[in-house]
Amino acid sequence: MAPRGAIGLSLPKSSQANSTFTVPVIPNPNFRRDGFFELSKAYRKYQRHFSHLVIPPALVNYTLPATLSSRGSKTGSVVASPIIHDTMYLSPIYIGSQKFNMDFDTGSADLWVFSNKLPKTVQQQHKRLGGAIYKPAPNTKTARGLTWKIEYADGSSASGTVVIDKVKIGGIAVATQAVEVASKISSSFNDFEGDGLLGLGFSTINTVSPSKQKTWFENALPQLKSKVFTADLNKQAAGSYSWGFINTQYTKKVAYAKLRDSGWWHVDAAGGIKVNGKSITDHGKYTFGAVPDTGTTLILLPDSLARLYYAKVPGAEYLSSSGAWVYPCTSDSSSSMPSISLPVGNLWATIPGKHMTYAYANSAATMCFGSLQGFGDPDVLPFIYGDIFFKANFAVFDYGNRRFGFAQK
Repeated sequence: MAPRGAIGLSLPKSSQANSTFTVPVIPNPNFRRDGFFELSKAYRKYQRHFSHLVIPPALVNYTLPATLSSRGSKTGSVVASPIIHDTMYLSPIYIGSQKFNMDFDTGSADLWVFSNKLPKTVQQQHKRLGGAIYKPAPNTKTARGLTWKIEYADGSSASGTVVIDKVKIGGIAVATQAVEVASKISSSFNDFEGDGLLGLGFSTINTVSPSKQKTWFENALPQLKSKVFTADLNKQAAGSYSWGFINTQYTKKVAYAKLRDSGWWHVDAAGGIKVNGKSITDHGKYTFGAVPDTGTTLILLPDSLARLYYAKVPGAEYLSSSGAWVYPCTSDSSSSMPSISLPVGNLWATIPGKHMTYAYANSAATMCFGSLQGFGDPDVLPFIYGDIFFKANFAVFDYGNRRFGFAQK
């Protein structure tokens, strides 16, 4: 599997000593975009939480093909240069005295890392890819009796034991953070260039057993100037995560919606959608709201709303054999797609058409895979707002006031 994510950059100094900081990230120029694969991963991720979610048969065992068309996929090779591969990101953190590049995920709450407890062959493969292996220092405390096991979007999994170590991100260090030490990973992680994942969800969805552990962000709250973190994930350019402050460029523009009491970053989502500014609804009740999730690539809406959106796209069709929407195209970065506005509480967040094509859907580069895909029944599943959402909107995760905010970019 080609590496998802991005190349970590060096950390800047904290803008407010031990109170605020920013972690820069850039997309991985070697990532192979495959919409069917991303959709399959999203189904598997949320099936863990919604057992009634039915995965389309064609996506159940979908794997990346050996090669994909490279047409239209030129990339930059220096920091801040335009890069066409817009997916998940990796950012640098320190565990103990060791540096790791981690995938930050608001849809999970586990901090786990590749470790020296993994089989030697797995460690060697990870090092060949430029990855780092966590080795607890002799005086690192083991959290006796605690174990963890998590499964991610593509069905990949990891498990192991727990230690207590110092974790530093930017200018903020948590001296006694639960770190999940991987002793077993599924084969799909063998080619993963990231060193692990940092969950930014609420600790109520942490998988450590028998007692859940606070996330790094929750433990860092007393040190932060403000109990917020933000995501600014740009398309074809460097992005960033920031803690403790909101970029002044957006401060007065951020609109907020209250969080639902579910243990997730989870807001109401009423009123259907807007396509090119015009309201469209399938008359669903939308009782399950919406989840802003940096750990998912695509935008996932009820099947009926996806159908209404693609009714505005010439030649669009739902491939029942693949479980996804595709359409004719001449470029995999076309800006001719309709814009979409998504509900965030009683507000609307707009995604311009230039973000609504994710990748080519065939090797001939004549069909494209949409950034929006269907995701079951509107009355039993939430809307999922993945990275496509964050590339169009600056996002504020406000822990202190239990709200989620966004500002149009």
